Amino acid sequence: MSLGSGIFLFLALLCLIVFCILAMPIRIHFCIKHLKQWHLSCTVGLWCKQKQMQLPEKIKERVTSFLQHSMEQETHTQQSMQIYWKPIIKFLREAFHIAARRIQLERLYINCRIGWERADYTAYSYGVFWAFVSFLPIQWREHSEMIYEPDFQTVCKDIVIQGIICCRVGQLIGILIAWFWLMVQMMLEQNREEQKQYEN
Repeated sequence: MSLGSGIFLFLALLCLIVFCILAMPIRIHFCIKHLKQWHLSCTVGLWCKQKQMQLPEKIKERVTSFLQHSMEQETHTQQSMQIYWKPIIKFLREAFHIAARRIQLERLYINCRIGWERADYTAYSYGVFWAFVSFLPIQWREHSEMIYEPDFQTVCKDIVIQGIICCRVGQLIGILIAWFWLMVQMMLEQNREEQKQYEN
């Protein structure tokens, strides 16, 4: 066997291995719950092997305290909303669309029982929930069961979200690369806006 044919066989074998890795299917079972505190568990299935992961206690405590602190803060002025929340919402919306185009949701179950201190907040949250659901891809809604119970009598935030996501390793890598590129673009855009404000 000549050196050239040996290199060709090595490259062909390498391409085959890379293709098999990228085409490898992944099933992710996730469960997010909030009764008194947040609980996140996730089971990743790669062919026959499964690995269960849970959110560490320190991270759970930090997430819970951050969310509680955010809810207890006073309402922001319109200027602070434009500075901080507008780019974050735009980034999350774009990141969601990138992921939705590449992954398949086999099942989604959402059960919420929400009650705020004020009845009008409870009613608004009901409307916001169903408005958010309307933005989900149609194929996701076909495999979903969603229940939202507004509780006007007691203050509670009971949330259960369960689902199964299917994708391939190559699609997952593509999502991560697209998210990174989106983050770079938004940072450059933010820098351009700050430069314009500085020049003016």
